[in-house]
Amino acid sequence: MLMVVLLLQTSCRQKGSVQDGNNSLTDSLNAVISRLQKKENKLDSLLILQSFAGSGTTNYAQEISGRFIMKGASCAGFDFINDHQVLWTNESTCFDPDSLKICWLDGITFMTVATKRFNQDCPPGVDVYKVISFNGHKLRLSVIWTGWGDSADDVIELNRDTK
Repeated sequence: MLMVVLLLQTSCRQKGSVQDGNNSLTDSLNAVISRLQKKENKLDSLLILQSFAGSGTTNYAQEISGRFIMKGASCAGFDFINDHQVLWTNESTCFDPDSLKICWLDGITFMTVATKRFNQDCPPGVDVYKVISFNGHKLRLSVIWTGWGDSADDVIELNRDTK
């Protein structure tokens, strides 16, 4: 646990979100580390630490737009239309994409909600994704498992469609 905290502190310094010296953010982070070392208020400290982890991160919600095709596919992938709508195309139905609502939960995590109802007795399909990396052309997403059972999260790689 302590190693994770120290790695986070080092990572924040490298990103420039924490500066050396008497910066209030540095002082706050050091106070959280101290509390974790003393095993005081662990849950509160971890929640505060989680908020530090999000500081200084890129806001992909404003950067990602356009069509991205899954690696190895001819048409399967996302088309980020705007900040409220995204299309998902399956490889087997290239000319009939699913329209999804997109909601960015933070700068790196978003969820999609199906807009078409296939069964009146079931809730809409919801998927959660976390951006691993994006360089303008290649988009790597962690697909966070939201279904029943113990399936693992998955990673998909998409490339910007240049057609």
